[in-house]
Amino acid sequence: MKRILYFVSLLSLIVIGVSLFAVASFAADKPILYSESKIYVDNNNGKDANNGLSPATAKKLLSAAVGLLPDGGTVVASGKIAAGTYTVPALGGTLLLTSNDGAVNYKNFNPANNPACAFKMSSGASVTFTSNVIIEDIILFQEASVSNVIYVKNGATLWIGENVSCIGSPNSQEPCYMSIVVEEGASVVVKSGIFQSITGAGTIVIDGATVIEAPVTQADIAAANALYSLEVIADCGDLGAEVTRAEAAQWIESMTGYTGATFSTALVGESAFLGQFLRALGYTDAADPVAQAYALGLTDHGTASDAFVRKDAYNILAKSLSADTYAGDPVEDLLVENGVASARAIGFAKRIAAGEKITVVCVGDSITEGVGASAASKFSYPAQLQALLGNGFTVVNCGKSGAYVMNLESTYNVKAADRPDLWYPATAKYSTLMATDADVVIVMLGTNDARSMTAPPAEDVFAQDYKQLIADIAALPSHPEIYLSTTIPAVNADLTHQGTYYTLPARIRSIADELKLPLVDTSATLSAYYYAMLPYNDSVHPTDASYPALATNFYNEVFGHAKALPVLENAADDVVYLASTGSSTAGGTSPSDAVDRLAVAVAKLGKNGGTVVVCDAVDVGRSHLAPCGGEVVITSVFDDVDYRATNGAKLNIKGMLTLECDLTFENLTVNVPNSGQSINCGYHDFTVGDGVVCTGANTLAILAGYRIASGAIPAETVSCHEDCTIGIASGTWDYICGGNQRTNSLCPFGGVDKGAKVTVNISGGSFTHVGTLNINTATGQSGVSGEIEMTITGGSFAGDVCAICRKAANETGTLPATDGKVTLRVTGGEFAGRVALNQSSDSPAVTGTTELVLTAPYVPAVSTADFDIVRMITPASGDVNGDGVLTLGDVLTALRAVLNGEYLADADKNGDAALTLADILAWIKACAE
Repeated sequence: MKRILYFVSLLSLIVIGVSLFAVASFAADKPILYSESKIYVDNNNGKDANNGLSPATAKKLLSAAVGLLPDGGTVVASGKIAAGTYTVPALGGTLLLTSNDGAVNYKNFNPANNPACAFKMSSGASVTFTSNVIIEDIILFQEASVSNVIYVKNGATLWIGENVSCIGSPNSQEPCYMSIVVEEGASVVVKSGIFQSITGAGTIVIDGATVIEAPVTQADIAAANALYSLEVIADCGDLGAEVTRAEAAQWIESMTGYTGATFSTALVGESAFLGQFLRALGYTDAADPVAQAYALGLTDHGTASDAFVRKDAYNILAKSLSADTYAGDPVEDLLVENGVASARAIGFAKRIAAGEKITVVCVGDSITEGVGASAASKFSYPAQLQALLGNGFTVVNCGKSGAYVMNLESTYNVKAADRPDLWYPATAKYSTLMATDADVVIVMLGTNDARSMTAPPAEDVFAQDYKQLIADIAALPSHPEIYLSTTIPAVNADLTHQGTYYTLPARIRSIADELKLPLVDTSATLSAYYYAMLPYNDSVHPTDASYPALATNFYNEVFGHAKALPVLENAADDVVYLASTGSSTAGGTSPSDAVDRLAVAVAKLGKNGGTVVVCDAVDVGRSHLAPCGGEVVITSVFDDVDYRATNGAKLNIKGMLTLECDLTFENLTVNVPNSGQSINCGYHDFTVGDGVVCTGANTLAILAGYRIASGAIPAETVSCHEDCTIGIASGTWDYICGGNQRTNSLCPFGGVDKGAKVTVNISGGSFTHVGTLNINTATGQSGVSGEIEMTITGGSFAGDVCAICRKAANETGTLPATDGKVTLRVTGGEFAGRVALNQSSDSPAVTGTTELVLTAPYVPAVSTADFDIVRMITPASGDVNGDGVLTLGDVLTALRAVLNGEYLADADKNGDAALTLADILAWIKACAE
């Protein structure tokens, strides 16, 4: 933290009191010059080829001289030292810059516009000291009209001693002087000279020098940081600026909720500011606002000062956190009542105002460390959280790439054998955590445990070890507040996605509830956003563009702020253009303003649903398409333009598509270069309409449910709870199933809940799979307590079509319960394989009802064996819509045909080759029967 000290008389110290003695103890001692080495510099007459040991053999450049002093020593300006931006390397001892070698003082103030012997820098240049430096008996010439800067880095001390003459250029209308910036952990002692400003978070001692701009003390900075933490002020910059009427009114309103503050002048003085602030606190009769404020402890003086700037106002407001209103109530209660801040936030602010820093530790894995960012120190979420919280807080990044929770002895831990060093309690980051006096700890850990979630007991092991880690943190002497965060969804593989989106968030929520700890449900808040943004990297880690969402989320949820999350803006007119030439930041409003990822396009339709227009050949890797408020249609024909014809538009689907929304393909070319891919509908409606053409050497499977990879995921999570419909009218596909597909014997089956119905309608398209495993089935590897109905009125099938799927190998201890109703309706289509109830003898037992509906004559491949109900539909059955069932819908269609003078053969009940009301009445009677 920065400390600015002024040496004053003993009497003044007695008056000021003990506090200044406490601050003065931080004053730096003069560095000791150990080396007797001495090098001369003369920019005009020297040469870097010289040895620098005398004025006659001087070096030309400062850098050349310093290069001969690795252990420190003296650089003598026997002429001019001219420098561009230069960082003096860390030396083994102190460096002295002077014009006096002990025998001759080379200082020369002439000519006045460019002294012959002085240290100067080119316009805009700076010099940086990384180790101890003494500057004595030398001219510092500020030739440029903008201050040159001397930077002092952490760990270094700059001692500006006696007889340092600082000169501004007489050619400038407003001459200025060099500035000094002191990094936290550095020290500056200034005993002579004139400087434009001396700022920074380090220790600053001004003892005889002149500083043009009013110095800012640590107390001033602490007050500003405290108000920034409460969002009373928007930033902590330019504390020396005069206070405007708008600023003053806004600060008073932010602190008190009082909206009546008015000022008569553009710039506000101390008395006027205090008058309005006291009025806001209920002191309406304060005849002398300054005296009243002094009595309340809001100022340290009883009469108004001549100058009143931002830092003065900030100190008043910060001190008011410990004051009372006129009614006797604490000001902090007023802040809480007006919704300015929570009592906890005010407590933090009061500590910050007292010069403390609030320490926040972020515990996690690579997503906390900042993998995926171009510079973790700048773009990781802890770094960005630091920027949001401001300098009143210290955010410590304890994220370790690859770290996991599950203990090394667990048989479920897939990482233990290869990387035991990445068990979080074994990492250096854990040691840092345990050595930190944390006030707040945020834990977002578990992504690397997702692949270990292969069975329900693995969850229990994770929970036990997670709670032990939390117990370790809770035992810290600082007794920190602990916030648990759910994980963001890794979308690189089914197992990691299901672990990070379903299993681990659910378990972390239950742990937070059990331990009565606050939960930041990052998964619930940001999953849709990261479905869109993670494919821009490796589908696991955010990037520079998407890490801010995490930082903002924690800023809001942990620290009580309400900053808008940087989520994707909803598309205008519910239309998004998609092209390979687009970008994530585009609006998607036209082909020239297209986005470049399907996941982003769908996310931008999240509010209402809408249309994604594919404008050229777009690659689609493994993607999870975010939830939407309505159906999403993906097409290449829009607004009278067919982008397939004009621009070769198509989707190159190279990975799994998993739906969190209702989706339709129409008038679209789908190219599938990779094998083994599928569209996993997650029991959302999925429709392949007209005009879908599938190309490439491979085809996609269509699963009405999920492709289940995690053995720890609960069966209810991968079950159908509401009605959904899958409709296929065109395209070429691998196979289709009306339920789930399990990837290993530990995976649950899931099912269709009682009262829910899965409907699969196939009116066209081709299904090319030939084999005995992943065939076309109505149920998929799911149980059915509700209803599944697969209706085939068209299309072609190279392999088998069965109502009940095989269950396959099973280590779950449960079997799929098929106690609902499964209907297979075949009224059209072409079949090269068999059509039957069971895929194999491995199909589960059925205790519910199975029904087969056929149009006679039916294809020989159909086996009616084992179905509970077999119904035959004959031609002219009144089934005008071809779904195999006579309903009032068919009758209404026939009635409209009568009224329009049309003839429908299937509705000609009496066979007289005319369609009349007599036929309609007969069909109504048939329906009633």
